[in-house]
Amino acid sequence: MMLKRLICSGLAIATMFVLSGCGLMFSDVGADSGTSGALTADFTVQVVGKYKVILKAKDIADKYTWSFDDGTTITGGMEVSSVTHTYADLGIYVVGLVVERGGGDGGSGGGTGGGGCCGPAPGGGGGSTPGTGTPEIAASHKAVDLLGGSDTLYPVLFFTTWVGGYVTDSFYPGQRVCVNAQESRGEGLTYRIEIVRVRSADDPTPIPYCWGDEHGGTLCEPEIRYILTEQPSFCWYIDGPGGCSGETWTFRVTLRIRDKYWREATVTKFIYSGCCP
Repeated sequence: MMLKRLICSGLAIATMFVLSGCGLMFSDVGADSGTSGALTADFTVQVVGKYKVILKAKDIADKYTWSFDDGTTITGGMEVSSVTHTYADLGIYVVGLVVERGGGDGGSGGGTGGGGCCGPAPGGGGGSTPGTGTPEIAASHKAVDLLGGSDTLYPVLFFTTWVGGYVTDSFYPGQRVCVNAQESRGEGLTYRIEIVRVRSADDPTPIPYCWGDEHGGTLCEPEIRYILTEQPSFCWYIDGPGGCSGETWTFRVTLRIRDKYWREATVTKFIYSGCCP
């Protein structure tokens, strides 16, 4: 098992993404939005208080999924095309939006309620059941700055799927994902990102890669594997258990930034790789 080092040149592309037999049409993020034509998942951000923001989607769609970068999400129809969210702490948050239009009801792939190992990453909209049509899906993200101050040093770390640009912290085994630090604040920043598999978020002890063999045994690599990069955006094919074993792999991702004044700041988050629900 090898982790392939690939630098992410773009998080959103116009393509047909087919995974395990389920097809989903992703739209270009950043195209002109409107009530017709291709979805864009574009949205506006308005800060209306010290901790409160108003978010408004520009697309007319059947389904909207918001992720607020604080562990909360909202999913629904037109009633959530505009939402208000209040954060508990000041900071810079990366808000993600996934919009879906067409494709019928009750898709069987992807998302948090899907059936097969197909479709977008968990938390990012469902796939399509054969015979109901293929939904059009688009995703985008924006940074919400609740800090203020031009000389603030602040690390921002978030994860997206390479195709479609889903902001999430959960991925399927073998899926290409991107670690992003571009929204970090500071002057003349340098970056260092460390990725390592750990036991769990509660017990972040690094462990080697282990997997079960066909005889019920366990195979482990002899050394703990670290991935290090000094790029602000880095993509790789995430490892994890094959098939639908129900096992979850946890990766600890630590970002360290340094500005031109040699001030440093760090942040740590976790990525989870397992079978789709």
